[in-house]
Amino acid sequence: MIKDVTDLQVYNNALTYLEDIYRIANLLPPDHRRLKYQITEAAEKIPPQIAEGFGKKKAPREFCRFLSMALGSSDEVIT
Repeated sequence: MIKDVTDLQVYNNALTYLEDIYRIANLLPPDHRRLKYQITEAAEKIPPQIAEGFGKKKAPREFCRFLSMALGSSDEVIT
């Protein structure tokens, strides 16, 4: 049973993968600091968006809206 946001595997994955994102972003050359910033900022937004959506789970539309934002941030990192 899911009682807390930490019970969601997608939330835990988002936190775990942040370390990999930081490591990969640090491999970018210094002249790509804007890209490094954009990648890390987008990745850092994913867990809080999932958590905030989970907090609004009694309002399905709001929950979906925050999950959609998290997905958008994920797509931004992938791109």
